[in-house]
Amino acid sequence: MSPLLAFAFLSGFLTIFAPCVWPLLPVVLSASAVGNRKTALGIVVGVTGSFGLVTLSASYVVASLHVDPNTLRLVAVVVIAYLGVSMLVPALARLQESALSRFTNMLPGAGRRDANVLGSGMLLGVSLGVVWSPCAGPILATITTLALMARVSGDLVLVTACYMAGVAIPLFAFAYGGQRLLRRLTVMKRYSGHAHRVFGAVIVLTAIGIYSSYDKVVEAQLLNVAPQYSQTLIKFESAPAVQQQLTRLKSQHDSARRPSHHKRVALCPKSLCDLHYRAPAFQGISHWLNTARPLTLHSLRHRVVLVDFWTFDCINCIHTLPSVVNWYTKYRRDGFVVIGVHTPEFAYEKDTGNVQNALRRFNITYPVPQDNDFRTWNAYNNQYWPAEYLVDGRGYVRRMVAGEGSYGDTEAAIRALLRETGRHV
Repeated sequence: MSPLLAFAFLSGFLTIFAPCVWPLLPVVLSASAVGNRKTALGIVVGVTGSFGLVTLSASYVVASLHVDPNTLRLVAVVVIAYLGVSMLVPALARLQESALSRFTNMLPGAGRRDANVLGSGMLLGVSLGVVWSPCAGPILATITTLALMARVSGDLVLVTACYMAGVAIPLFAFAYGGQRLLRRLTVMKRYSGHAHRVFGAVIVLTAIGIYSSYDKVVEAQLLNVAPQYSQTLIKFESAPAVQQQLTRLKSQHDSARRPSHHKRVALCPKSLCDLHYRAPAFQGISHWLNTARPLTLHSLRHRVVLVDFWTFDCINCIHTLPSVVNWYTKYRRDGFVVIGVHTPEFAYEKDTGNVQNALRRFNITYPVPQDNDFRTWNAYNNQYWPAEYLVDGRGYVRRMVAGEGSYGDTEAAIRALLRETGRHV
């Protein structure tokens, strides 16, 4: 377990460099800049605590209390927007401080102002943690999948805590360091009132971006700056010691025997890999979208099938979608089919309406099955978002790619397998 805990901490630490966290950094900096060290601390504790708690408990809350995850996200967005507006309107700021005082005055060992500042920072941090969806490597993917399947154990809680501790350290350094740097600027001292309003506007605009999903568009553009981040994350988390520990963590709640052929699946840099095993069937699908009837790999024999595991709020998945959509458009008349297996990373991604909105947003017209219970995910022994399994005309997996990149090699593999079926491409 020790190597896994160390890698979980390192994975969380590296998250600060990921494009999926960059859109949140202006909010963290803006809120920290108008407070003190306790503001930064409150934000970091709120973000890491709420994200960890929501990730581990969402499936239990939804199942037992019948809480709509969309409602929880909406409330979080409203709170973020309100805190931004309160920086624009001093009267609202005084109202907020008065409301917080009723609770923070009861805290021992803290002055009223310090307690209010800490509480305000934590309120914003908790809200950000609810709506944050970080880039997922194998470690975070294992945490979220086991949590969504209601398979939370003591070891899983410990791994999650190490991951969030890794997130907290650089995030606090950014918040507090940025706060101190901004306070040294002469323009901040001279125009502090205007600066507060600018920071408030940044927070409000971010809330609007989260509500409209425009934040994902921004993240996709930012990811162009660091296109190899996802592959780097996957590479170091795919160390044998970590993979062995992740398998043990998953097997604590899964006594089912795994098919031996899955051991042959590996990252594949070439157009076609030395893979040749029967592709698992689609299992446990709750809904089929963009198709009038459920599909099976048997019904798709003599066609080349790309089984693409994705989820609509995963920034790495969003970055691969243009290529997947393009391949489908380009080769579907030649017998090429994409099956976009939508396996949720977070509870709100289980909602069929949210998935349908995403299909329209990303111009996805190929069949999309909802794998809400991870049955197909587990059948493939998958642990990545995104992950692509290329199946030949006889129903055998011939190539597997995890994460982003290798687009040219994947297209070359599609063409090669189409030629095997007799198509001239």
